[in-house]
Amino acid sequence: AFVSLSACQTASQQAASVQSDALTRSAEMHAQLAFGYYGLNKYEIALEEAQIAVAISPTHASAYNALGLIRMALKENTEADAAFRSAVSLSPTDPDIQHNYAVFLCSMNKATEAKKYFDAAIALPLYQNPERSLFAAGLCLRNAGQNKLALPYFLQILPRSSENIAILSSIVEIEVALGNYEQATPYLNRWGAVLKAPNADFLRLKIKVEKGLGHLESAEEAQQELRRYFPE
Repeated sequence: AFVSLSACQTASQQAASVQSDALTRSAEMHAQLAFGYYGLNKYEIALEEAQIAVAISPTHASAYNALGLIRMALKENTEADAAFRSAVSLSPTDPDIQHNYAVFLCSMNKATEAKKYFDAAIALPLYQNPERSLFAAGLCLRNAGQNKLALPYFLQILPRSSENIAILSSIVEIEVALGNYEQATPYLNRWGAVLKAPNADFLRLKIKVEKGLGHLESAEEAQQELRRYFPE
């Protein structure tokens, strides 16, 4: 029987596609194992699984993402950076990869560069948890002393988490650091409204805000409350 060249080519392409799919599934399985062991702090086993995944499929972004996280945990920063760069290059629309690389850069005191990748993650329309990157970006920039750049990230989360103490306190701390006592006041009040018990950080910032506004009597009341609940 005569078999056309095109039929042979089609069969060959189908076989290659089946083999490629099998390799991708295998690489993803090992990548997920790497993530699992990473979550258990079993970094040596996690590293083995990630390396297997990369060996099976050198273009599998998830494997490089896992590899980056593991290398970061092991303080192997050069290798971590290379792995994250590979992951970003292979899958530039994956928000988790963008976020993880940004967190790594922030840990390396590269807040300005980290901001670029946090922003890339936040801008992706299918990102299901942009609040995670907004908060991490705000913390990263605040810890780097870049308060003016940090503030908009916290403000952007607030409508979705209006009673989140971590967000409210961060906004107050930044506004106080910038000398914006009037702007700090409504957030300080919202923070105080959700507190269920006296809080030393809240009282210390309240003292600064009241003094900054020239409300010396209120500042003294807060100072007395601080001494009563948190005697040194």
